[in-house]
Amino acid sequence: MWTYLIGPLLTLLPLRWRARWVADRPVNWAAAGLISGILEFVASFALLGAWYVQGMHRYIGALVDSAANAPKGVAAGLHEIQGMALTVFVLHPLTWTLCYFCFEGAIRTLAALAAEQAPGSLPLVLIDRVLTPSQRRREPYDAEDVARGERGFFRVVWAELRKRYRIQRAPLAADEVRSTMGRDGAGLQICSCRSKPTWTPGKLVRYADAFYRVESSRMDDSPRPFVFELKRMPAGVPSRSVHLYSPDEPLRARN
Repeated sequence: MWTYLIGPLLTLLPLRWRARWVADRPVNWAAAGLISGILEFVASFALLGAWYVQGMHRYIGALVDSAANAPKGVAAGLHEIQGMALTVFVLHPLTWTLCYFCFEGAIRTLAALAAEQAPGSLPLVLIDRVLTPSQRRREPYDAEDVARGERGFFRVVWAELRKRYRIQRAPLAADEVRSTMGRDGAGLQICSCRSKPTWTPGKLVRYADAFYRVESSRMDDSPRPFVFELKRMPAGVPSRSVHLYSPDEPLRARN
């Protein structure tokens, strides 16, 4: 009940308020945030459509009456009246408000789907920032269950923006391949100037007549920021999706 009935309303609150008031409630915040985002988008879009029908009807009626009562020689055609009514509708504050909440609902839905985050509604977040003293804003949140909130969402967004920036800034160069030896045996560390989207954990790679499995990946601040850790596998691993790897792949991809 908390997740599907009350949770979608609670996810509108800033993370600090949730931690203070409902931290101990059994709420799946990612699912509640998804429902809340969808409902916000659908409701705002429906209200925007209703406001368009009602507003355009009223504005066109008022403009037609004005044109009918206008002095002789001052005339406005149907297209001019419709254009003026549409301009008034677009510039109306209610139109902008409903468009904003449509956009916010879409963003909150994407945050729940892509990052399993439940960011609060921006107007309430701004109210929290205004009412909360600056020294209290730096205090850690108390509840682990609400840790997936707007801070986590913006952290994911920032990480993605940083990744794209580093991709654009990193000069093209061949991958750097290093042999490693850990508790699990021999392996490779591959540092690349470009990301490898298909190199997810478990991906099999063949290099120098040996087979390796991708164990993990990370980003650092080196000229080759994309780092992959691979573990050596027994020869002859059966698989149809083995990637034949070459360190000059970034250079060949450009060509």
